[in-house]
Amino acid sequence: MVKTAKTFRVFVSSTFNDLIEERNALQRDVFPRLRQLCQEHGCRFQAIDLRWGVRKEAALDQQTVKICTEEIERCQHTELKPNFVVLLGDRYGWLPAPYEIKATLFEDILSSVSPSERALLSQWYRRDDNAVPAVFCLQTRTGVFVDDKMWEPVEGQLHSILETAAKGMPLNDAERLDFYGSATEQEIYHGALNVPDAGEHVFCLFRTIEGLPHDESGTDFTDVKPKEGVDTVDTVDTVDTVDKEAQERLSALKAQLREKLSGNIYEYGAAWTGTGSTSDHLAQLCEDVYARLSRTIQQEIKKLKVLDPVDQEVNSHQTFGTERAAFFTGREGILQEIDAYVETNENDENGHVLAIHGSPGSGKTALMAEAAQRAVERYPEAVVAVRFVGATAPSTNVRSLLEFLCKEIERRFGGMNHPCQTSTIRS
Repeated sequence: MVKTAKTFRVFVSSTFNDLIEERNALQRDVFPRLRQLCQEHGCRFQAIDLRWGVRKEAALDQQTVKICTEEIERCQHTELKPNFVVLLGDRYGWLPAPYEIKATLFEDILSSVSPSERALLSQWYRRDDNAVPAVFCLQTRTGVFVDDKMWEPVEGQLHSILETAAKGMPLNDAERLDFYGSATEQEIYHGALNVPDAGEHVFCLFRTIEGLPHDESGTDFTDVKPKEGVDTVDTVDTVDTVDKEAQERLSALKAQLREKLSGNIYEYGAAWTGTGSTSDHLAQLCEDVYARLSRTIQQEIKKLKVLDPVDQEVNSHQTFGTERAAFFTGREGILQEIDAYVETNENDENGHVLAIHGSPGSGKTALMAEAAQRAVERYPEAVVAVRFVGATAPSTNVRSLLEFLCKEIERRFGGMNHPCQTSTIRS
């Protein structure tokens, strides 16, 4: 039985300003074609490019890397291939301060740094004992630090302090990347380097710009260091030398990918125009991506078992509900009322209906999804038939909604004459 609603979710990992044209080309010339291909076979296609999609509020709340990691896991959870595409140019990219650090590790770091460094770390990291184990979390940017130009020097200091302090500490690969790695390398670790069978579902595109300058004119396309002694906000963008350490890390990352994914690497050359990269390579890049991803998608479609329409409808609604309940919190009072209704209704021959009502966007669907999951957990032997109006094409029509629901009940109980008791919750 297929575990998902047959949605191909592909995460696109890249640095930002230097690869805008490549990502635009994929969005314009490749992903619509893949979406059409999937639709022709009753599937869906979603390209996840969070360089466009992380809200400003999430960035200020220091959640960018966490959100990216969670989205990668969601793409992998579909168990469909492909699910990860890497775009790398000549830039290693943004070095984020870790959004959370295990409390024991953070306390070891505090004990090893200078008083001024300890003060800065304590200003920006707060202990969270609700997490198990406890962690120190990077605090939300407020006030003047909402401005990126004010925040970047502070983040750079935090990253430098933590990276230096973490050297020599016993860290696993993921923890080490939190302190040393760029956001892009952290994504690649979770999406490609630390997953099984990466060669079957990960594809890499490398673009190299010939004649790329290593001064302030090329800051969007390569890694450069501030001039010696320059550390003020007003002059932090004045640069004159390449960041050799970042470039070495980028070279090492590409080498890892070449070794692990030798058959899935596509390389392109471009030239420096004085303000950016030439675009002659984009047409070939798009054709390569479409050819490789479409071939993999069609291979996956052939493997998918042809579901009975009733089973497919049941699976689609179960998947929809699981996704809506994944991050549900609160509403405990209402959930307890629903639990009490289900328990009481077990012995209620009249089968009273419980209706949940609320304004649009108030969270009725997520509440229903959570209530259904709780019912399954409390009554593992019971049959819980779940429908979310609008989640699938048949559920938008009353007749087909009821038809599929009746067929599911008939199948579950071996015939419509089978005695059963039901509890009905409507929203």
